[in-house]
Amino acid sequence: MRLQTDPTVMYGLSPTFQGKLTKKHINKDTNYNTYTRDGLTPTPIAMPQERSIDAVLHPLNCKDLYFVAAGISPKMGHVFTSSLKDHNKAVFKYRKALKEYRKELLEKEKDIKEKEKTLKEALDLDKETEEKNKTEAQASI
Repeated sequence: MRLQTDPTVMYGLSPTFQGKLTKKHINKDTNYNTYTRDGLTPTPIAMPQERSIDAVLHPLNCKDLYFVAAGISPKMGHVFTSSLKDHNKAVFKYRKALKEYRKELLEKEKDIKEKEKTLKEALDLDKETEEKNKTEAQASI
């Protein structure tokens, strides 16, 4: 069974990879891609914390083989599962939450742009009124 972890794919693409990981990325073979290669990566991709080392030395007695982010924030942790079926359900739930989060961001961005447009229109109207008042004031002199 291959390790198949997204962070190794990201690291193989670029140690500073950011963005959405796609199937094209996952299928691109690099020395670090654990979807396309058996075994571990040629070098570590991160420096583990002491808790991680302790977890390896003293593993829990469980059958979990899969994990995925529990939510959009790293603070939400991970969901661990022992079957591919359950893992795929957790991935679906994560992707749904991510999609909803992105939708909310787009709606907030749209709302901000609408408010900016309204403010600009109001400022333009104020300028027009001010110029009109100046013209009228000069005309009455």
